[in-house]
Amino acid sequence: MSLYKFEDTKRNKVRNPKFVFICSLIIWMRCLITLMLKIENADIYIYIGDFPYFLKIRYQLYLLIMGCMSLSLVLQIINYKFYDKNKLPKYLKPFKMISGFISPKTVGLTEKTQIEKLMKYTKYLFAVTNFLSPNAYIAAFLLSFVYLAINYSVWQLITFGIPWSICFGFAGWFSYSIIMWPVIYFNIICNYLKMKQKNINNTIRLNSINKLVISEQVYGIINSLDLLHCEIRAYNKYWSIYLFWFCAIVSSLCSLGLFQFLFAEHIISKMIFSFVSGVLTFSVNFVLISASMVSLEAKLTYKLLIKFYLTHNFKLNIHTKFKV
Repeated sequence: MSLYKFEDTKRNKVRNPKFVFICSLIIWMRCLITLMLKIENADIYIYIGDFPYFLKIRYQLYLLIMGCMSLSLVLQIINYKFYDKNKLPKYLKPFKMISGFISPKTVGLTEKTQIEKLMKYTKYLFAVTNFLSPNAYIAAFLLSFVYLAINYSVWQLITFGIPWSICFGFAGWFSYSIIMWPVIYFNIICNYLKMKQKNINNTIRLNSINKLVISEQVYGIINSLDLLHCEIRAYNKYWSIYLFWFCAIVSSLCSLGLFQFLFAEHIISKMIFSFVSGVLTFSVNFVLISASMVSLEAKLTYKLLIKFYLTHNFKLNIHTKFKV
């Protein structure tokens, strides 16, 4: 999704961000034009590969497709706004460590068990998402191709059906990738930040028990917290806007999907809307759970600092007390 070229990696031409954006925009424009058409002539719908027309669920399905394409386009625009081709996204710092470009100590992780756990977890999430990505293309392509093949002649299928199905397949694949990959990134980043916060909390616990606490130890803890909060603030500039639009659009699509699942008469419509709504519901809950992990660990820090302050209140000078 980013225009930035990471190290010496070579991007597949099909995954070029400009091609991804154009492909998604074409499908979005087709949805808009089709929703505005009031013509009953079937030839028009044949030319534009309008498979929902033959499914008899034009308006419902195109609203869903248009919503997914809108989400894809909005997320791409946000990414382009923050990070151009000459600017490395700041949130990729943990992934540089996981990839081996920088040492774990550089990002503040020193415990071997934590590092191994984070790397295994990342490898697992990447493997699952990579496995599902091609299936998104196949599902989108077949959804369009099968119904066009049933209603098109051979000449119409070759001229209009296959090209539109290929374009819709790419758009479905790109939308899935643009929606799901940042969700995975966000979860990994939250796990990484939680680990750093947990290490600081463990240090505070140890110093709360330790009777021989000096001001330098307190300054070290406060400095670690300041650095962590600065890092979170830097990530938050991008992710706060990203997650606002993500949650707003996905919540609307889930509501649409639930309504269609409950009240639609067409069985295929129920299946399509229930599947898409299920994926989107899972993704938004995954995001909320990820964010809550960091929030809960941060709130625990306040409790530990208060306990630390009450335990060593008489030993600390005024400046150190103020810092705590």
